[in-house]
Amino acid sequence: MFKVSKKVKLADKFHMVTVQCPEIARTIKAGQFVMLRTDEFAEWVKFDYHGGTKTYINIVFEESPSTKSLVGLKKGNTINELIGPLGNPVDLKSYTNICLVGQGSGIASVCAVAEATKNRNNRIIAIIGTPTKKNLFWEDRVNKIADHIFVATEDGSKGRKGTVDLALKDILKKRLDIIYLAAPNNVMQHISKMTTNFVKTIARVQVRGLDGAGVSGSDRVLFDNQIKLSCIDGPAFDAHKIDWDFLNYQHVPQDLVYKVK
Repeated sequence: MFKVSKKVKLADKFHMVTVQCPEIARTIKAGQFVMLRTDEFAEWVKFDYHGGTKTYINIVFEESPSTKSLVGLKKGNTINELIGPLGNPVDLKSYTNICLVGQGSGIASVCAVAEATKNRNNRIIAIIGTPTKKNLFWEDRVNKIADHIFVATEDGSKGRKGTVDLALKDILKKRLDIIYLAAPNNVMQHISKMTTNFVKTIARVQVRGLDGAGVSGSDRVLFDNQIKLSCIDGPAFDAHKIDWDFLNYQHVPQDLVYKVK
């Protein structure tokens, strides 16, 4: 059993739970993920690492059918099973000009990557987006880490009107060494087309994953004409080598699909 030490609502439809798990918290790194289920009857759900300390980790999630059991959690409740760290960490410290793009719950993912990456020798540009400003969270936290931050909302209620790919167009002429994406697959696919032969782009693919160990094969990714498993070989891949049609055909999490303007 893993104790919930904090539960907060970050924005409309977005929540965060803080879970006490010292063994996982001591070793997990940005870019990796965990899998959990609240009780023995609940389904396993996959979450990126969203920061924490050596004793706890934060998990940010959007309300959806798969996270329904988490919405009702309160401080002092317990999570039945939690496994991790899973997947491979992301290390961007060797790059100088870095652009991090997060949409929806991906904002928390890129924030964790930014916190692990930022040093005096690099420059981070962050682009974060949600459908409306009511869904926006952690803007101040990202702003403290990044050298520049751009906000995009689909309805134009804050920042640039549209999805994060439109905001990225505004800065593509600037010198960038790498782009890291944590957004719905269709948005990342569109961005990968924009950046082909222009700038290295890494995408944290959105796949369901049933066991976190690749046994089920449910998290297959066709990468560079080879079948890879997101939980073992990823979850981040070179966006320009992903077969996005194969990926989207297999994995269509409706709660993560955004319309690309």
